[in-house]
Amino acid sequence: EISACLVGSEMCIRDRYCMVAFYRFYRSRSVEYHVVFAVADKKKALNGYFDQTKDNNISLKYTGRCGAEALIWCRDKLLEFENEVFLSETFETKIVVYGEDHRRFRFYERALTRYGYEKKLTDDGFAMVKRVRRSNYDAEVS
Repeated sequence: EISACLVGSEMCIRDRYCMVAFYRFYRSRSVEYHVVFAVADKKKALNGYFDQTKDNNISLKYTGRCGAEALIWCRDKLLEFENEVFLSETFETKIVVYGEDHRRFRFYERALTRYGYEKKLTDDGFAMVKRVRRSNYDAEVS
């Protein structure tokens, strides 16, 4: 089961709109937050992509035009989300990042490994997955 988008953040870099969102999926023994990062030349197209409307005309050609700035911004938003995500006592919490294509996935693999993400084979292909834990979480819920 999927719930609505939990967090959305956007930014404009070099006349391109960038947006990252986190979608929550409930699995049998875990809660997964899937990360979606998109870049478009028009805000309307970006909103259409996330809302899955007819204005969804984003292609992979836009992502390279923002350069490293957009990826660094997205990484920072991802790390912020890790610190704010709700941790359940009964479910394992994971953050999952897929690449749109092999080249992007290899980039994410290299970039996210240093932050504790691991390459995992899922039902939908390879993904970078991190089990979110907080060392002080047990103290917070006691």
